[in-house]
Formats: sequence, structure tokens, C-alpha cells
Amino acid sequence: MGCTPEQAAFNVATGPAYSFFTEGGELVGCGGVRIYGVGEAWLITGDKAKGEMKKTLLQTTANTMDKIVRDERLWTLIADSAKNGNFLEHIGFKKIEAYKWEAGQ
Repeated sequence: MGCTPEQAAFNVATGPAYSFFTEGGELVGCGGVRIYGVGEAWLITGDKAKGEMKKTLLQTTANTMDKIVRDERLWTLIADSAKNGNFLEHIGFKKIEAYKWEAGQ
């Protein structure tokens, strides 16, 4: 799907996660929020997410992120993705200019 078993374990261990399936039980994608002071949204999708399930995935992801923010009482939720900006804006994220520190600079 796009991540290592170690990355998947980290994602699940650091906050709530969800999986999205077709009615036939085929995995479309999974996502969630890593919580450590602020929430960091993540999403991994399969091929179905680009086709027939795209609109449903957009709606489901937006609703799920809203629920996680309320349930976890987050004051902010961030997402960092250069290639998925359009998706993020469709589900309600606002583009901001930010600075970040990267290890090993």
C-alpha cells in the first residue's frame, strides 16, 4: 500500500486510525492522526482511491478527521504533503506557509 510495517506500526501506536473498504471488502486506503501535542494527519491509499471511490473517500476522510479532532480535543491538525495538496484542500485543510526543522541539516 505504500509504507513499511514499521511505519504502519508507528502510525497506529501514535493515535487513532481507520481503514476504508469497498462494499466487497477490498481495501481502498487507511489513515489517521498521529498525536504528540498537535495532530498530524496521514493517509495511505490504493488504486481504487483514484477512481470510482475517490468522492466517497474524500467525504469519509473529512468526516473522520473532524471526529478525531473533536474526540481528541486537538487545537490544530496538520498535514505535510507536496503531492496531495489538492486532496487536502478538498477535505478542508488550509494551505499555510510554515518552517520546519529536519534532522541532519
